[in-house]
Amino acid sequence: MKDGKRALGIIWGWFSPSGIAAIKSLEKEGLLEVAAWFGHAEECSHHINDFVYKLKFLDPAYSGDCSHITSSVLDAFPIFMDMYSRVSLSSGKPVQELKHIFHIYVDYFLHLIVGNKVDVVILSGPPVFGPDYILYRVAKALKIKVIITYQSFFPNRFFYVKSLDDFGIFNDVSSEQDTRRISLPKGFRKDYIYMKNIKPVRHHCRSSLVADLLQLANSRKRKPMSLSGVFQKYQACCEFRRFQSKTEVKHVNLDVPFVYFPLHLQPELTTSALGGEFADQLSAIERLRVLIPDSWEIYVKENPKQKYRQRGMYFYTRLARIPGTTLLSRNIDTYSLIEKAKFTAVISGSAGWETICGGKSVLVFGRPWYLSLPGVVRYREGVELKEIMEYKHDHSLLEKEFGNLYRKMAPGVIDPGYAGLVKDYSDEENSRLLQKFLERILGDD
Repeated sequence: MKDGKRALGIIWGWFSPSGIAAIKSLEKEGLLEVAAWFGHAEECSHHINDFVYKLKFLDPAYSGDCSHITSSVLDAFPIFMDMYSRVSLSSGKPVQELKHIFHIYVDYFLHLIVGNKVDVVILSGPPVFGPDYILYRVAKALKIKVIITYQSFFPNRFFYVKSLDDFGIFNDVSSEQDTRRISLPKGFRKDYIYMKNIKPVRHHCRSSLVADLLQLANSRKRKPMSLSGVFQKYQACCEFRRFQSKTEVKHVNLDVPFVYFPLHLQPELTTSALGGEFADQLSAIERLRVLIPDSWEIYVKENPKQKYRQRGMYFYTRLARIPGTTLLSRNIDTYSLIEKAKFTAVISGSAGWETICGGKSVLVFGRPWYLSLPGVVRYREGVELKEIMEYKHDHSLLEKEFGNLYRKMAPGVIDPGYAGLVKDYSDEENSRLLQKFLERILGDD
């Protein structure tokens, strides 16, 4: 779009009222032409439910466009599998079938980008479904410009990157010219809008089975599932309930040396998109076990929103094989665990942010947004315990560095669920902010 040139783009998401208005304004001004738009709104060319859950809109003919690129994205298959496991269509399907689906999506996006001469892909969040991750990987392989936004829980601010590899570092992101001092209250406890009134999920496997069977009989089902998938889900739900109740400990001694590891919701972007190899959370706990003294405990607590997915019998079997590791009841207070722990270990979750705000170190295995801040130690081969334990926390330094990070966020609300954090929020003003952001980022080299 530099020098007034119109950008030809693919949009994934951006279907909130203000997001739609921003995209439409850019189209009207001749700054953007949309080749394809994946979302839930009527303005979108591809409805996400149909595209992701039903594989509709997929050209039945193999295109062969830039087929040499296919081999460069084959390593995306395990991550695709992890993300796509949240899609009902995947339930009960053998790995070979899922690989065929993967290749169909790869060829589809190659044809879409190459055939339309697309020069930018814009995603309203890091990939979470699987097909959106393939879109991202294909675009990067073709050296197409990518813009990924990520809503923060700071009012009217969102992060953005041009590559997932830059997330948490934000080296490729420019800073606003803002000299205001950012105040950061010291303390572990936070009040997140997305955790309001969250209670541990209750699982009713039999009623869920009946509902799924009725849904299966509905020829107009929105999110189809196979019969084998229905029973696979039922079995997984039963295993989750049985092993969770059997394994979780309701009372724990907080006076012994321990590290706190809160499990992340799965499948979700905190692991699938931002966890890298540690999307497999148990591999992180296994590395942690080797890092800390044998006399230290590892206290693991399940995410309150976690359901049966990725929590089968062998998840609990593998967890039980890690010495000195205890799975705690979800009713045990998180902040007491953070406060009493030697340190917290996470993949990329908000518990790490809470930890450094309270003046303790956090070991991270993935790419959280706060990765570059003081008090964060990123796991790597050869990392030593003393690096975590001997770090001297300086809250004023944390405030300063957070201020620098804050100035790399863009103003606006990408996720309408966070509009409530903005005083006197209006879609019209938010649309103006989003349009201004897109105009600027599209004009960057």
